[in-house]
Amino acid sequence: MTLLLLFAVSLGAAAAAYLGNRALYRARGARAALTVVPWWEEALKLAAAAAVPGVPMLFVHVLFGALEFAYDLRRGENDALFLGLLTFAGHGLAGGVAMLAADGLGGLWWAYLAAGLTHTLYMAGVLYLVLPTLGAGMNARR
Repeated sequence: MTLLLLFAVSLGAAAAAYLGNRALYRARGARAALTVVPWWEEALKLAAAAAVPGVPMLFVHVLFGALEFAYDLRRGENDALFLGLLTFAGHGLAGGVAMLAADGLGGLWWAYLAAGLTHTLYMAGVLYLVLPTLGAGMNARR
Protein backbone atom coordinates (compact mmCIF):
# COMPACT_ATOMS: atom_id res chain seq x y z
CA MET A 1 0.00 0.00 0.00
CA THR A 2 1.57 3.25 -1.07
CA LEU A 3 1.39 6.38 0.99
CA LEU A 4 0.05 8.22 -2.05
CA LEU A 5 -2.95 5.88 -2.26
CA LEU A 6 -3.64 6.26 1.47
CA PHE A 7 -3.49 10.02 1.12
CA ALA A 8 -5.74 10.00 -1.97
CA VAL A 9 -8.41 7.92 -0.22
CA SER A 10 -8.39 10.21 2.82
CA LEU A 11 -8.38 13.35 0.69
CA GLY A 12 -11.34 12.04 -1.29
CA ALA A 13 -13.32 11.46 1.90
CA ALA A 14 -12.39 14.93 3.20
CA ALA A 15 -13.36 16.63 -0.08
CA ALA A 16 -16.73 14.86 -0.15
CA ALA A 17 -17.28 15.79 3.50
CA TYR A 18 -16.44 19.43 2.82
CA LEU A 19 -18.97 19.65 -0.01
CA GLY A 20 -21.63 17.69 1.83
CA ASN A 21 -21.13 19.60 5.08
CA ARG A 22 -21.63 22.92 3.31
CA ALA A 23 -24.99 21.71 2.02
CA LEU A 24 -25.97 20.17 5.37
CA TYR A 25 -25.14 23.33 7.33
CA ARG A 26 -27.00 25.44 4.79
CA ALA A 27 -30.07 23.21 5.06
CA ARG A 28 -30.02 22.43 8.79
CA GLY A 29 -28.05 25.28 10.33
CA ALA A 30 -25.79 24.79 13.34
CA ARG A 31 -27.83 21.80 14.54
CA ALA A 32 -26.30 19.79 11.72
CA ALA A 33 -23.12 19.57 13.84
CA LEU A 34 -24.92 17.24 16.25
CA THR A 35 -27.38 15.51 13.98
CA VAL A 36 -26.23 14.63 10.48
CA VAL A 37 -22.63 15.84 10.05
CA PRO A 38 -20.96 13.30 12.39
CA TRP A 39 -22.82 10.41 10.73
CA TRP A 40 -22.13 11.73 7.22
CA GLU A 41 -18.42 12.13 7.92
CA GLU A 42 -18.14 8.70 9.52
CA ALA A 43 -19.92 7.09 6.56
CA LEU A 44 -17.47 8.74 4.17
CA LYS A 45 -14.35 7.83 6.14
CA LEU A 46 -15.38 4.22 6.68
CA ALA A 47 -16.61 3.78 3.10
CA ALA A 48 -13.33 5.17 1.79
CA ALA A 49 -11.34 2.75 3.93
CA ALA A 50 -13.57 -0.20 3.01
CA ALA A 51 -13.55 0.57 -0.71
CA VAL A 52 -9.80 0.18 -1.09
CA PRO A 53 -8.41 -3.09 0.29
CA GLY A 54 -5.62 -2.56 2.78
CA VAL A 55 -6.50 1.03 3.72
CA PRO A 56 -6.68 1.20 7.53
CA MET A 57 -9.75 3.00 8.84
CA LEU A 58 -7.71 4.61 11.62
CA PHE A 59 -5.32 6.12 9.05
CA VAL A 60 -8.22 7.59 7.08
CA HIS A 61 -9.64 9.14 10.25
CA VAL A 62 -6.31 10.60 11.35
CA LEU A 63 -5.47 12.05 7.94
CA PHE A 64 -9.03 13.36 7.60
CA GLY A 65 -8.57 15.07 10.98
CA ALA A 66 -5.24 16.52 9.85
CA LEU A 67 -6.86 17.95 6.72
CA GLU A 68 -9.68 19.47 8.77
CA PHE A 69 -7.08 20.83 11.20
CA ALA A 70 -5.33 22.56 8.25
CA TYR A 71 -8.68 23.97 7.13
CA ASP A 72 -9.35 25.35 10.61
CA LEU A 73 -5.91 26.99 10.67
CA ARG A 74 -6.45 28.49 7.22
CA ARG A 75 -9.66 30.13 8.40
CA GLY A 76 -7.52 32.19 10.80
CA GLU A 77 -10.17 32.62 13.49
CA ASN A 78 -9.35 33.30 17.13
CA ASP A 79 -8.30 30.08 18.81
CA ALA A 80 -7.89 28.40 15.39
CA LEU A 81 -4.95 26.33 16.62
CA PHE A 82 -6.85 25.09 19.66
CA LEU A 83 -10.00 24.32 17.66
CA GLY A 84 -7.93 22.59 15.00
CA LEU A 85 -6.29 20.40 17.62
CA LEU A 86 -9.72 19.52 19.01
CA THR A 87 -10.83 18.59 15.50
CA PHE A 88 -7.78 16.43 14.93
CA ALA A 89 -8.18 14.69 18.30
CA GLY A 90 -11.89 14.04 17.71
CA HIS A 91 -11.33 12.37 14.36
CA GLY A 92 -8.50 10.29 15.77
CA LEU A 93 -10.67 9.23 18.70
CA ALA A 94 -13.56 8.26 16.40
CA GLY A 95 -11.15 6.30 14.21
CA GLY A 96 -9.72 4.43 17.17
CA VAL A 97 -13.19 3.56 18.42
CA ALA A 98 -14.22 2.46 14.91
CA MET A 99 -11.19 0.22 14.64
CA LEU A 100 -11.82 -1.35 18.05
CA ALA A 101 -15.49 -1.91 17.24
CA ALA A 102 -14.73 -3.44 13.85
CA ASP A 103 -12.11 -5.76 15.34
CA GLY A 104 -13.95 -6.59 18.56
CA LEU A 105 -17.51 -6.85 17.29
CA GLY A 106 -16.73 -7.94 13.77
CA GLY A 107 -17.95 -5.61 11.14
CA LEU A 108 -18.17 -2.29 9.41
CA TRP A 109 -21.67 -1.56 10.71
CA TRP A 110 -20.47 -1.82 14.30
CA ALA A 111 -17.58 0.47 13.42
CA TYR A 112 -20.01 2.97 11.89
CA LEU A 113 -22.33 2.92 14.89
CA ALA A 114 -19.48 3.26 17.39
CA ALA A 115 -17.68 5.99 15.43
CA GLY A 116 -20.89 7.91 14.75
CA LEU A 117 -21.85 7.91 18.43
CA THR A 118 -18.33 8.85 19.48
CA HIS A 119 -18.17 11.67 16.94
CA THR A 120 -21.60 13.00 17.97
CA LEU A 121 -20.80 12.91 21.69
CA TYR A 122 -17.39 14.47 21.11
CA MET A 123 -18.98 17.30 19.11
CA ALA A 124 -21.56 17.85 21.86
CA GLY A 125 -18.78 18.13 24.41
CA VAL A 126 -16.88 20.60 22.27
CA LEU A 127 -19.93 22.70 21.45
CA TYR A 128 -21.49 22.76 24.91
CA LEU A 129 -18.53 22.44 27.27
CA VAL A 130 -15.43 23.78 25.51
CA LEU A 131 -16.61 26.53 23.19
CA PRO A 132 -18.70 28.36 25.83
CA THR A 133 -15.55 28.73 27.92
CA LEU A 134 -13.99 30.47 24.89
CA GLY A 135 -16.97 32.83 24.60
CA ALA A 136 -18.36 31.00 21.59
CA GLY A 137 -21.58 29.15 20.97
CA MET A 138 -23.21 26.75 18.55
CA ASN A 139 -22.35 28.92 15.55
CA ALA A 140 -18.66 29.25 16.36
CA ARG A 141 -17.35 26.70 13.87
CA ARG A 142 -19.60 27.11 10.87
